[in-house]
Amino acid sequence: MRRIPLALSLVALLSLSACGTEDTTQQPAETVTARAAPTKEEKPSPSPAPVKESPAATEDASEELADGIVIREAGVGQEGEYARAVALVETRGYVGEFLTVHFNVFDADDELIASGEQVEVIASEAGTFAVGTMVDVGAARAARVEATHAISDYGMGGKALPTIEPAPVTLGDYGLATIRLTNPTSEPWENLRIGIVCRNAEGAIVGGGDSYPSLVPANAESMADGYVIAGDGVTECTAYPQHTTW
Repeated sequence: MRRIPLALSLVALLSLSACGTEDTTQQPAETVTARAAPTKEEKPSPSPAPVKESPAATEDASEELADGIVIREAGVGQEGEYARAVALVETRGYVGEFLTVHFNVFDADDELIASGEQVEVIASEAGTFAVGTMVDVGAARAARVEATHAISDYGMGGKALPTIEPAPVTLGDYGLATIRLTNPTSEPWENLRIGIVCRNAEGAIVGGGDSYPSLVPANAESMADGYVIAGDGVTECTAYPQHTTW
């Protein structure tokens, strides 16, 4: 499923995919937990589309990729009634398989206030990419997030697409983000999926966003627009571009 590019529209946030399948093989996993930074009040975004549930995953910066997939970090940021849960995932192998990341968001009293998930198709043999989703928390305040993962086992394989290096992000007003992309290859990049991770001064993930540029010309630079949801204290954001298989 191809998602439309983002610019000033918040509607693109609703394109967070439901392209996963119900029949997945769950890998051994632990839970990634991260606490949210203080949040700020903003005009609420439209309510996100319903999402399906999904199983398990892990975070441990020292962990080897024995099963080929590990969640290195996770975090959550909030603006108004909506929170953005983000996980930074590292993969080895599983080209063509469906990766589901499930998020549970808790308040300061450790009560579960929202759940959501995002499904991505792994297109590169190895790399680190950002997976995130928007959840409606209403009047509650997000304090921490737990991220878990599951991976399908269909053996679809296919040609592994090149890994793309992370790209810098410039933040503007109202959550707008500008991503500067450099394509050093002789082939154009088409239909990229870009996950954005935002951090505070301590380096903790405090939200993020995404973008879906249709084309980055060969041997050229290009700029793509996105939108982020993050708490107060954001000092920098980084984009993680990925090739897609649709």
